[in-house]
Amino acid sequence: MNEKYCDEGVASEKLTDELDDLCSKFTYDAVILGDEAAFDYAIENRDKYFPDISLIYE
Repeated sequence: MNEKYCDEGVASEKLTDELDDLCSKFTYDAVILGDEAAFDYAIENRDKYFPDISLIYE
């Protein structure tokens, strides 16, 4: 999530749009989460975007 240049709501909306597109084209074995906002988003949206995918928080 890009909270450095926009607020959490806008960043969440942009990420949702990107994931809708990416998940329709690709599959993933794992997701690396780089900050707390990304971790929170992944947990909240785990069933939709990350079912049975390992989440790795740095």
